[in-house]
Amino acid sequence: MDVHPPLAKLLLTLAGWLAGFDGNFDFKDIGKDYLEPKVPYVAMRMLPATCGILLAPVMFLTLKALGCRTMTATLGTSLIIFGKYTPLPTLLGNSLL
Repeated sequence: MDVHPPLAKLLLTLAGWLAGFDGNFDFKDIGKDYLEPKVPYVAMRMLPATCGILLAPVMFLTLKALGCRTMTATLGTSLIIFGKYTPLPTLLGNSLL
């Protein structure tokens, strides 16, 4: 059973395609060398990193567009920034869970 969201997989596939990934690397074994088969892993990681960076400002602007006061939007955004699940544990490899 695949538990990953299909849109996320499609977006990562798009990022890999745009970076020139040919699909010959299977990512099944941890610790395999990415440099020899020329896997553009840095470019493929840029999409999730960019989404993580944009999460807080988008949250703030969404709350402001919904009519929340600035203090409420700041509180909601700080819950995203300092929350247990996003984005800090993701950046640290889920070591805080």
